[in-house]
Amino acid sequence: PTVVFSTGAVPLQYLIARMLLGRRVAWISTLVLTVSLYHVYYSRDIHSYGIYGFFATASFYFFLRLIFREPRPWSIWVGYVLSTTAMMLTHYFGGVVCIMQALIGGFYLLRMGTQEGRWGEAGRLFLGLGLAVLAMVIGISPYIRHLLKVSEGVSGNPDTIHFTTKFFNDTLGWQGFGNGWWMLLYVLILLFGVIYILQRNRATALLVLFW
Repeated sequence: PTVVFSTGAVPLQYLIARMLLGRRVAWISTLVLTVSLYHVYYSRDIHSYGIYGFFATASFYFFLRLIFREPRPWSIWVGYVLSTTAMMLTHYFGGVVCIMQALIGGFYLLRMGTQEGRWGEAGRLFLGLGLAVLAMVIGISPYIRHLLKVSEGVSGNPDTIHFTTKFFNDTLGWQGFGNGWWMLLYVLILLFGVIYILQRNRATALLVLFW
């Protein structure tokens, strides 16, 4: 199942990149994701990280679709609620994704009201997102009750991998197939992407930074 979900994240990545930056960047970013050893590694892992990645990507797709595209049909709202709820039930790291979405949404709604004068539309979108969050909370309430009953958290597990410099370097090494030249290629692609986004749209660059 993890392989299937991880493969499904690839076209979602394409749709998100095309929505934000166009077809050319979409194809390049999709190619990078496809050959990323980090993505391939976790797509074969028995744990739920690949599944979580799929639902997190789907959640971001529907979220950005609600923020940047009109009209906003019910199917997009339902997709957002279901994918985000599934993400939270798959892994508690989904909370980080929700925080990033809250920052992006707040930034965009303020911009919509202050710079574009569309306070009415911003208010309706804010209300819709609030109702979506309420639906998600109801959906994950059994999981929240389970977490509250757990007497020992993750920090009490001696096998927990803590974020260290070595762990960060190992993660970068996986991205570069364990080879320094491949890692350099990835860094150059990232720098090119950052420069391209900054030249094209600073607001989009801020959004990608939050992401």
